[in-house]
Amino acid sequence: MLLLFLTLVLLGASANGSQQSQDQSILQREEEGSNFVLSKEQKEINGVRIQVGLSGYLTSIQVRHGTEWSLRYGSPKGSLKEVVLSTDEFIVQVTGSNGNTRCLQQLTFVTNKGKKLEFGKVGPNQFTASSTDGGKALTSIFARYDSACLTGFAFHWIDVNIKKGEKKTAVKKQVSSQEGVQQQFSVKKGR
Repeated sequence: MLLLFLTLVLLGASANGSQQSQDQSILQREEEGSNFVLSKEQKEINGVRIQVGLSGYLTSIQVRHGTEWSLRYGSPKGSLKEVVLSTDEFIVQVTGSNGNTRCLQQLTFVTNKGKKLEFGKVGPNQFTASSTDGGKALTSIFARYDSACLTGFAFHWIDVNIKKGEKKTAVKKQVSSQEGVQQQFSVKKGR
């Protein structure tokens, strides 16, 4: 729960424009908008729907776990693109970018099969997020949106070969803002 709270706080903050160490706080000011979580009982995300507005910004997102689609978060403006993965496929990396604004204008989800699910067009401020070690699947997205666009994301990864009773997860938090991109990493082990 603390991790979720910290992630949502980070999503509501702007990154400092100068280069910072990974341990340094990036909380500067609060932005308008709403936080949301796309997650379902540690199941891998196996489908993505994103809308891109006329402005070129990503305006809404839905993900699929198993056969169920999540609620849509964001504004239902623009053209909708949907991609569903095959049964033996999962997301291992996410790249994205924003322009010189707070709005995200591109996300690409890369699968274990090398397939790229591309939404929007690449902008100047780019980021890459993946698990801290290989063999992890994307299970959750923590994000933020306002009335115009999606404004920030954090990602949660879990080992696809989890032994019964033991969970080892790698968390990589990604924060995007107008001033740039800041990454923070942590590894959590538990039962």
